[in-house]
Amino acid sequence: MDAAVAAVLGAGLGVCGTLAGTVITARYQVGREVETWKRQRKDEYYGNAIRSLLRARNRRSGVTAEGASFISKEDTGKFFDDLVDAQHAMSMLLTACGAPRRELLTDASASLDRIVDTVVGTGPSAWAGGSVPMNCSESARPSFSAARTDIED
Repeated sequence: MDAAVAAVLGAGLGVCGTLAGTVITARYQVGREVETWKRQRKDEYYGNAIRSLLRARNRRSGVTAEGASFISKEDTGKFFDDLVDAQHAMSMLLTACGAPRRELLTDASASLDRIVDTVVGTGPSAWAGGSVPMNCSESARPSFSAARTDIED
């Protein structure tokens, strides 16, 4: 009888050990998958923000004889779409960036919002010649810097 009890207890301990090992492995795997997902999301948001900011910054319809670039009335809608995309991308990036970069990116996002306020408030006549799109650099440069360091972390 003692041998049977010992065998049952041994089998029970073996099952408990196996279950504990399985649970620990599963939790570790889930943690790794969550970290991988966060990294991919961060990479995607940085890429979208940088691409959108560059598209808004580099939008041009032509160049004058004096060498100044401009956005035509026909391309104004595209430029507004570029700005909306950039604002959205920056907002999404702020949800995924690392805490050390959040203040820098918040300032860059606020700079972009000021540009949009200027464009929407003044209309194309005030920014013909390309000065507003060039100012998108104020948002793009910090985003590049944050991406370099945040993605490496």
